[in-house]
Amino acid sequence: MFLKNKEIILVLGLGKSGFAGAKLAKSKGYEVIALDEAENENLSEYKSELKSFGIKVLLSFKGGELPHSDLIIVSPGIGPKTNLGKLADKSGKPIISETEFAAKYCSVPIIAITGTNGKTTTTEFCVHVLKNLQKRVIGAGNIGYPLSDVLLSNEKYDYIVLEISSFQLHYCKKFRPHIAIILNIESDHIDWHGTFENYLKDKLKIYMNQFSSDCLIVNKNLTRFITNYKGSLQTFSQTPEISNFSVSSDTIYKNKRLFCLNDELGVMGRAQHNLENAMPVIAVCDFLGFDRRQIIKAAGGFNLGEHRLEIILIKDGIIFVNDSKSTNPLSMMAALEAFGNNKNICLIAGGLDKDMNFTPILDYKNVIKKIFIIGKSKTKLENLCSQVFNYCSCLTFQEAVYSACDYAESGDVVLLSPGFASMDMFKNYIERGNIFKSLIIRRYIDEKTEQ
Repeated sequence: MFLKNKEIILVLGLGKSGFAGAKLAKSKGYEVIALDEAENENLSEYKSELKSFGIKVLLSFKGGELPHSDLIIVSPGIGPKTNLGKLADKSGKPIISETEFAAKYCSVPIIAITGTNGKTTTTEFCVHVLKNLQKRVIGAGNIGYPLSDVLLSNEKYDYIVLEISSFQLHYCKKFRPHIAIILNIESDHIDWHGTFENYLKDKLKIYMNQFSSDCLIVNKNLTRFITNYKGSLQTFSQTPEISNFSVSSDTIYKNKRLFCLNDELGVMGRAQHNLENAMPVIAVCDFLGFDRRQIIKAAGGFNLGEHRLEIILIKDGIIFVNDSKSTNPLSMMAALEAFGNNKNICLIAGGLDKDMNFTPILDYKNVIKKIFIIGKSKTKLENLCSQVFNYCSCLTFQEAVYSACDYAESGDVVLLSPGFASMDMFKNYIERGNIFKSLIIRRYIDEKTEQ
């Protein structure tokens, strides 16, 4: 599939990964054309920089045939059902992701992490632990730093920890990480993949090309999907009897023997979903040959990143939590489990629907006090909430936030855990979370200061 120098690579989509992939391809001696359907200030800056490298850039592409190329690199945002995705398929040229293209030139062992939920937290925790174990390591991929950029930096690393999404895996054919982790697979991104079966198939590509010297760390619930695996297979779960790594009560076990107490893992040991993110990292370090005491010591001092169960303020007995990274039902339920207690949750939920099943949240009627509904998913949530929940639909995000604040009493939690994508109202989940934080600060801190 990979080409001789001077042959032409076409890069579709000029987000971060497309921009980085185009530069990497040029640095390897290929002729490169970069194309995007949009045109804005950010893309114009990208265009100027790419042109300085001798890369041809086409913005505001309106359709028709794609420029001639020998290989097409597709950015994660371009799905097979999009206009550019269809044109790429119609061209008959080989199509790969930026991740796979960059991995061809990567001599550093890759630890690749995928799953419906927990990818970013697990990636960050893995980087934290390996750094504390005195390894040169960096987090990359879907976490916001493309693998191509890592290679272009020419920095020396012992390991690259790569968060990889189903979008990136879709166009992977020969991608081979040294260690692959599958955290969980639940219904998500059906609008992009078409069916859950397609989504599952793409997620499982993470291990398909591994060798006998490699390792797959997988949630025990998913082992029924793992076939003909040649490497070291390690499992984790909530049940000690069936998994290599497991958690029961306040203890983590390795092969049914005590490994550590949950509290020894700091913040990663304080909630059930974080324990399921911590166990694969423990398994990684164990596979790499570190002993139990080294791993436990290295796990200390980790803090969760922004927009993931982030407590931003405690005021008048009310806890305000930013969980804007919650974009599916499973992540919303994890937040409800982490903070829910006897109808104390004032939940702000809703956004862009990805054709997901939200009926499981009906099981949380004993912890949700009221739901404040936002976004294009209003009708779907209203129909669901009318069965058991007290709720109100809000015209704006600010209305939802301040209505939740007005309704909450001492002992309650105002929880932004939308469960839906953000792009109907915001640029991304980061903007949504930042606006939530600014609204809370403006109401409870800035106004008090002015008085």
